Amino acid sequence: MDAESKEPAFRSPLYKTVGDAIQHASSVLPGHEEDDARWQPIVEIGFFIQTDPAPIWDFICRWGSHPDKDLRSAIATCLLEHLLEYHFKRYFPSVEKMVLSDPMFAQTFRMCWQFGQSSVPDNARRFESLQAGIKHEWKSHEERDAFIAELTKEFNSGAD
Repeated sequence: MDAESKEPAFRSPLYKTVGDAIQHASSVLPGHEEDDARWQPIVEIGFFIQTDPAPIWDFICRWGSHPDKDLRSAIATCLLEHLLEYHFKRYFPSVEKMVLSDPMFAQTFRMCWQFGQSSVPDNARRFESLQAGIKHEWKSHEERDAFIAELTKEFNSGAD
């Protein structure tokens, strides 16, 4: 199925709506790293990525900055990388802002792989540039600000 279609390739076996899936996941989170019960509800939310990305983006923003690395790993690999797989142009600018303003969210994004739309050459360049910036140890605020300005310039030139 293409990213614009409203019919998902797979359906959640447990929930009829993304709201139900998010409500259940929110009831078990943050949980504990040794508790696998928190990964399954996050996987279930992922079934709605193609058709209902907005509430999933809100969920990603809420939990993608959590101090628990295992929880952020679930958010990165089950939701964020797939949100960008199907809705790159719509959400990547927001991802960039979060990455550049929130170190925990930056670490979440760092765990993502490229699929679908995020692997298209122009998108891939932006994705990889942002990940490279996260890995970089900034020597000064000015150096970091110059990197952000370059990303912004690239983004604005790609919007034409």
